[in-house]
Amino acid sequence: MNKKRSDNFESRAEQSRAEQSRAEQSRAEQSRAEQSRAEQSRAEQSRAEQSRAEQSRAEQSRAEQSRAEQSRAEQSRAEQSRAEQSRAEQSRAEQSRAEQSRAEQSRAEQSRAEQSRAEQSRAEQSRAEQSRAEQSRAEQSRAEQSRAEQSRAEQSRAEQSRAEQSRAEQSRAEQSRAEQSRAEQSRAEQSRAEQSRAEQSRAEQSRAEQSRAEQSRADNIDILKALCAFLIVCIHVPFPGKVGAYFTTLTRVAVPVFFMITGYFYSDTVARHKEKRQIQKILYLVVEANVLFFIWNIALNVLRRDSIITYVQEIFTGKSILKFLALNESPLAGHLWYLGAILYVLVIVLLVDKSNCRKLLYYLTPVLLSADLAFGKYSLLIFHQEFPYILVRNFLCVGIPYFCIGNLIREKRCSEKWNRKILQVLIVVFTITSLAERFVLVSAGLNATRDHYLSTTFLAICLFVYALKSNWCNKGVSVIGRKYSTWLYIIHPIFITVFSIVVGKLGLKSIYRCIAPIVVYCATLVFLIILQKVKMAIKSK
Repeated sequence: MNKKRSDNFESRAEQSRAEQSRAEQSRAEQSRAEQSRAEQSRAEQSRAEQSRAEQSRAEQSRAEQSRAEQSRAEQSRAEQSRAEQSRAEQSRAEQSRAEQSRAEQSRAEQSRAEQSRAEQSRAEQSRAEQSRAEQSRAEQSRAEQSRAEQSRAEQSRAEQSRAEQSRAEQSRAEQSRAEQSRAEQSRAEQSRAEQSRAEQSRAEQSRAEQSRAEQSRADNIDILKALCAFLIVCIHVPFPGKVGAYFTTLTRVAVPVFFMITGYFYSDTVARHKEKRQIQKILYLVVEANVLFFIWNIALNVLRRDSIITYVQEIFTGKSILKFLALNESPLAGHLWYLGAILYVLVIVLLVDKSNCRKLLYYLTPVLLSADLAFGKYSLLIFHQEFPYILVRNFLCVGIPYFCIGNLIREKRCSEKWNRKILQVLIVVFTITSLAERFVLVSAGLNATRDHYLSTTFLAICLFVYALKSNWCNKGVSVIGRKYSTWLYIIHPIFITVFSIVVGKLGLKSIYRCIAPIVVYCATLVFLIILQKVKMAIKSK
């Protein structure tokens, strides 16, 4: 019995241990299952966190790209504004040189006329003295002959009367022939004198007509300069809406016309041997304009309470200085590129002329104009991308070709060969094609933010030659072009800034936008007129 009980007890103990073992195994399996579920849960949480982190990084990347694109767009607009301002300043520099050239031509022509009159007077005096000397010698000869005849008469009284009468008749015949000869000589001299005076009169009339024609052309060019100065203001502060955008397309002729004016009058500069003086004058203008805008920008930073040191460090970098020296891009004001470009053009032409290679520049002109179009306005169409504007808006792709075109118009006398009515028709045609080019490029989404269309060059040439052939009589406008266009180009961006600040504070932006170009142009002009009168008053004292 005890053994059976013991066996039963052991059997129950084994069963109990077996149950405990199964329970422990069950708990272990449950524990492993829970651990597995926990690990899976942590893995899913980790993947979810990684996914959210990747999404966050992607959103940050897109935001950074958007800010970068906005920054590049703003930089591009700022660079375009500076470029346009530089072209306006170069235009005023050309106008000043043209005015000096005309004044020097007028003085030279007056000097030549006075010298010609003096030479004519001396020639007439010389001929009169010769005539008096000949008459004196003839009278002396007659007196000597008379004394000889009287002597022979006294000696030959003893001779026959017929011989005396014969000699007397011969003497009278000789005297008559001598008098006739002198009369004929006198009439011939008078005829030659009258012919000489007539030729001199015709020469003086011809010179006077040429002078009036040159003065008329100069006045027309001055009027054209005043018009182009206004067009440049319209580029920098355009009229609003689509009409303003299409009008800006036509204003692009202004800078090419200014370069052509410089090239047209360069022959006069060479004739007076004043090439180096012209270069020196433009160099001074470049320095003065950049110093003026440096002071103006410092003043703006003071008003805005910005750091002047930071501003100076930002503009005077190695890259900005390299752009200024190589591609005329001023770090102080974009529109001042024109002054640097015209300076480089004059230096290059001077060096080329010393090597007698001017024709090389003429041959390069179509190549450089094509580069301006290919890498400028038509870059999206040809290369499917836009290039930095300073690669084409410089002395090489804009300055040299349009300077050479103006010089060729003067050398080949194109203004005398072309008909005014044909020019009027061509101006209308190229105006329409310019607007059509913009419409097509904008519609195709290929209108690059650059200056010149294909028709711009032809429109500028026709407008320039038409001005040479016209007879515009408007002294007031010609004075604006002659005296004020250069500095009007240089300082009008200052008035744009001032008016934008004032109008913004007064809340008149919508009204101001419609008349902004006119207001800026007139305000700048009035300021320059007042400044000139103040200078004259100071000098008179």
